[in-house]
Amino acid sequence: MEEQRKYRVAVIGCGVISETHIPLLKKEESVEIVALCDIDTDAAEKASKVHQLHVPIYRDYVEMLDREPLDAVHILTPHYLHAPMTLAAIERGIHVCLEKPLAITEEDATAIIKAAEERQLKVCVCYQNRMNPQVISAKKIIEEDGGVRAAYGAVIWNRDEAYYKSGSWRGKMETEGGGVLINQAIHTIDLLCFFIGKPKFLCGNTANHHLKGVIDVEDSAMATVTFDSGTVANLYATTAHGGKDEIEIFLRTENHTVRILATDLLVDDKPICLEQQKALGHKACYGAGHGTLIPAFYRALRENAPSPIDAGAAMDSLKILLGVYRSHGERITL
Repeated sequence: MEEQRKYRVAVIGCGVISETHIPLLKKEESVEIVALCDIDTDAAEKASKVHQLHVPIYRDYVEMLDREPLDAVHILTPHYLHAPMTLAAIERGIHVCLEKPLAITEEDATAIIKAAEERQLKVCVCYQNRMNPQVISAKKIIEEDGGVRAAYGAVIWNRDEAYYKSGSWRGKMETEGGGVLINQAIHTIDLLCFFIGKPKFLCGNTANHHLKGVIDVEDSAMATVTFDSGTVANLYATTAHGGKDEIEIFLRTENHTVRILATDLLVDDKPICLEQQKALGHKACYGAGHGTLIPAFYRALRENAPSPIDAGAAMDSLKILLGVYRSHGERITL
């Protein structure tokens, strides 16, 4: 029996989300983690110790990409670094698994899509909530009933001053690329696209309601999005909520209403019993889809199959949130 190939993999960014990626990578028989990289070498040293990784640690990702013969890299860094790091990996013939967002500008996102196509490399963007059981079940119901007729998404979270001060890049348009839309609501926006299709027009507004002088991005946003099918979806998102985090997506088909909550699915207001995945730490509203998405990415590499969530699929949600930023209450074409 032929021995399975081992993919040489590096992780760039050893913060909170690496605590999801690294254990899953260690479970993959086809993966060998060969390097870690973080500008904060203490964070990388800690990850190395916690996960018992006896690998080189780099502070400079370019140096690592040039020195290590890599097959794939996981990019888990602040938003503004996603595009340059992804493009640098692609230029060196390296596949990429990337945390959201794909980029913070359409120009950078387009450059990634073009570069990956030209080099025939796979880019997988972590919109892992597509892999959650309630989302998969809802998608089947929608497809069987002829699509979505009307929809809304609500992201009601709390993020205080301490949260934004936990990282120097947070709360700044230049480095985060936005506020609640690009950070907390982006998964909900992605799921609306996943369920409905391509966005065509929108009208939206943003505001900073409770952190003036602390952040220069929005803490609240609302939009009405029209898709190619003619379906209209309403979106409301805020981090100014005083209570616990809540997420809801409502979808109306010809014969059913479908409600997706953090870990539940209701069809025609009746709870549907699902076998739930167990997330690796963090909050339930983040979903447990990484546990399905990361193995699917390496299966795609082995089988030379399409990436489970490629850069093109990640572009739709980016167009919506960037569109809201430039709408200022006017209807625009995406």
